[in-house]
Amino acid sequence: MKIVMVSNVPFTPEIGTPYHMSIALGRRCSLTLITPVLSLKQRRATGRAARGHPVKLLTPVFPRGARALPRRWRDAFCAKWILFTTAHLLKRQGTHFDVLWAFFTETALQLDARVGPKIFCYHRIDDFQAMIPERASLE
Repeated sequence: MKIVMVSNVPFTPEIGTPYHMSIALGRRCSLTLITPVLSLKQRRATGRAARGHPVKLLTPVFPRGARALPRRWRDAFCAKWILFTTAHLLKRQGTHFDVLWAFFTETALQLDARVGPKIFCYHRIDDFQAMIPERASLE
């Protein structure tokens, strides 16, 4: 089985759930983790953290100019950027996968619709934003 995980936090042990879940799943099946980073320095650190682990990392660098946007625009930009980048990276990989595992509320449903995996898992344990009534469609 092949799994693709899309995380909204860097792949580092201190951050938590996506890191630990991806390592545990990577020991049992083929796992690709797409995790955006803020800089090339963070990309190198993420690569070092992944050494020796059974996880294939794809780490697109978040555009520097987007960090200066007002929050209401930045959230929308971030969601669209993650959606586009993830779909592009998966297309470029050219491999078929069975499960899409998403951690990011703003893009979970769009990723499911755009990528069309056999199985879609939206991981909500750490996502308190998903408890907003308007997001009930994620349940």
